[in-house]
Amino acid sequence: MLRRAVTLTVVATAGALAAVAVLALLEDRRGTPLPAGADPVDESRGSTEPMESAERQDPPSNGSRHGGLVRDHAVPVIVAILVVLLLAGAMDFVNGRAEKKDEEPAASKAAATKTAAQTGTPRFVVGVRRSGDALVVRDAQTGSQVGAGIAAPAGQRFHQIASYGEGAFVVSAYMPGRVTFHRLTLTRGGLPQSLTPLPGLVVQGTSTSRSDMAVSPDGQRIAYVAYGRGVSRIEIVSANGADRRRWTTRSNGRITNLSWTGGTLSFVWSTGGGPTVRRQVRTLDTTAPSGDLRTSRPVLPLPAGATTAALVQGNTVVAGVQQGTKLALQEFSLQTRQPTRVWWSAEAGRPPVALVRASKSGDVLMLGAGGLSYGAPGQSVRTFPVEEYGDVAW
Repeated sequence: MLRRAVTLTVVATAGALAAVAVLALLEDRRGTPLPAGADPVDESRGSTEPMESAERQDPPSNGSRHGGLVRDHAVPVIVAILVVLLLAGAMDFVNGRAEKKDEEPAASKAAATKTAAQTGTPRFVVGVRRSGDALVVRDAQTGSQVGAGIAAPAGQRFHQIASYGEGAFVVSAYMPGRVTFHRLTLTRGGLPQSLTPLPGLVVQGTSTSRSDMAVSPDGQRIAYVAYGRGVSRIEIVSANGADRRRWTTRSNGRITNLSWTGGTLSFVWSTGGGPTVRRQVRTLDTTAPSGDLRTSRPVLPLPAGATTAALVQGNTVVAGVQQGTKLALQEFSLQTRQPTRVWWSAEAGRPPVALVRASKSGDVLMLGAGGLSYGAPGQSVRTFPVEEYGDVAW
């Protein structure tokens, strides 16, 4: 900014001095009279006659000239320089304020990005609209939407979404009697880079509001809950379709909250109904052959008020527990089956819809009727309202 002011001042001063020099030259020429009777535009005169001393004197004028070049033009020069200095200062002030105003949002955005990078928290959340017609990307720091919605393939509706890394997702889409899968990749800015189908990868059955999906951390295995002909099942397929395993049950219970930890898949199995409903966190060895879902291992009975849970470290479960008007993210030890600490709590009038564990950082996102909430243990919780989503991932 100072450099601009100095430059403008130097240029203005040079211009003013040049103007004075030109004025002086013109003044000197006006002070030299032509010989008597000479035509001012006569070019026929071959030579200039010698001027007498009288001819070299200043011509008469009605007014009188006082002083010389410096005295006559010093004041205009000083005034011109002062005006230019004032203009330069004003321009520099305005430009400085504009630059500062432009820099503030960029600095704020950079700080948010740096914070997310330092904590490992995903930068973007992708939600599936309940209508299934589109996916919506939101900034995890501000909650604002990024770009336009991502439309579902023709003749299909999006249903479930799961992540396997920053900006990498698998999305399920359904049509009558079958479920297909697509890879979604985001740019560093959160815009859709590609949405490509996984060829030949189809799960037969009905995709309902009770379905669920999770993707292994390497993105190579997909676990999906499907229903059909009175049978509920967890089906695990490799991304290339070469390996397929399934665990089935005729129980009327509900299977939710699929979550991968290494090669282990955890889920919540709810049986019964009303006040007698029982919810268990169970784990499934996905390297075992297909079989009955009852071969899965119960690891933690959920307390009253807990409807959703996720395995976060292999020996720790976090659950969303409703306690009056408070909704707490409670941690439990699998060794003692007892609560160990509260990650965070927030005001909420209804139980959460789902818990979503980040594939890399382990941060847990809670989807509830009031919006999306998340926070690391001991830190303040972030909550932002969203339009109704059927599923979310980050």
